[in-house]
Amino acid sequence: ELAVRRLLGPVVDYDQANDAHLMESLQVYFEVNRSWQAGARRLGIHKQTLVYRLKKIEELTGADLRDFGVQAELYLALRTWRLLNPT
Repeated sequence: ELAVRRLLGPVVDYDQANDAHLMESLQVYFEVNRSWQAGARRLGIHKQTLVYRLKKIEELTGADLRDFGVQAELYLALRTWRLLNPT
């Protein structure tokens, strides 16, 4: 849980403070196999809004979502976070 909080904590905190939907956007991004278009459609937002949200996640975490290793780490952290926080 500590590793998950270390990685996703800034995103969770930002979401809570700003109602930014970053965690939801990251989850959907992975669910649609990292497709900007499909993710935006599922979220009901413009593609550029999804791009902005994912860039904000990169900024908050220091992660580079173009890196597959980083994607894998974020995906696993997100899955673990969802299991620990089912609401």
